[in-house]
Amino acid sequence: MSELRFDGQTAVVTGAGRGIGREHALLLGRRGANVVVNNRSHDAAVSVVKEITQEGGNAIAHCESIATPAGARSLVDIAIERFGGIDIIVSNAGILEFLPFTEIDAQKRDDMFAVHMLAAWNIAQCAWPHMLAQKHGRIVLTLSSAALWGMPNGAHYCGAKAALIGLVKGLALEGGPHGIHVNGLAVGGATRMIEERIQDPSYLAWARRAIPPSAAAQPMGWLSHKDCRVNGEMFGACGRWMSRIVLVNTHGFAPAGEYSPESIRDNFDSVMSTDRYEIYSSVADHAAAISKRLRVPFEPSASLEQLGSSNPQS
Repeated sequence: MSELRFDGQTAVVTGAGRGIGREHALLLGRRGANVVVNNRSHDAAVSVVKEITQEGGNAIAHCESIATPAGARSLVDIAIERFGGIDIIVSNAGILEFLPFTEIDAQKRDDMFAVHMLAAWNIAQCAWPHMLAQKHGRIVLTLSSAALWGMPNGAHYCGAKAALIGLVKGLALEGGPHGIHVNGLAVGGATRMIEERIQDPSYLAWARRAIPPSAAAQPMGWLSHKDCRVNGEMFGACGRWMSRIVLVNTHGFAPAGEYSPESIRDNFDSVMSTDRYEIYSSVADHAAAISKRLRVPFEPSASLEQLGSSNPQS
């Protein structure tokens, strides 16, 4: 089995001072990438840089917050100035907090969205022109099972992570024609952040055995590689298990006759059933499916077609 290498490429990993981010940075550094280790803790970032360089790799630390455009711009600038470019972004920085919905004030909400959504947005947007110019880039955004399947007492966390799903889908369609592939990775790991916030000893003991942080870096390594052609997808990464996560549209209920609250009530099983469903690759695909289900012919113009392909999968 040939080893996947990143020689000559530059990777930026945010939140890379500890936990899963640290493992991402170490994997990329060990496989030849120049790594910019971003973390708000200077000591943590420098520690990871030392680990990479002691093993013969190249790495530098960046300790500004990328929740602001200026911080993200300085991160991209240092990657280009020191290593001559930027090929890979792994947006991993995040925070976790458990609070009832009534106790999440505006500041806590905004802080959560800043660290997760705005930081990912800022770093991607600052690097985008460089990736467009070189016609190549790999961006991996860290999602969460909490946004996909739900989690009580964390509405701000779930909402911020869910916003990243839209960012993955939108950037993938825009970047794909230019060789920029964007995917989401919902990771899980027994990190310090989890251990500080979950006080269940049995769960923590299980997590240390089943989902070590190093396991989450392996799927990232494939998604970040130039040979990986997948784009606009979401994946789960928990322990030694990688899976594809899809959003589906059920066949649903679209009657030729009466369409009312009553007819929907009487046919709601059809709406809910997952026996038949479609997976779309863009909003244009969805529009084509609506046209078909409603039996109202529609021929999209060239300007609409460029929003995405027309290849729904069933």
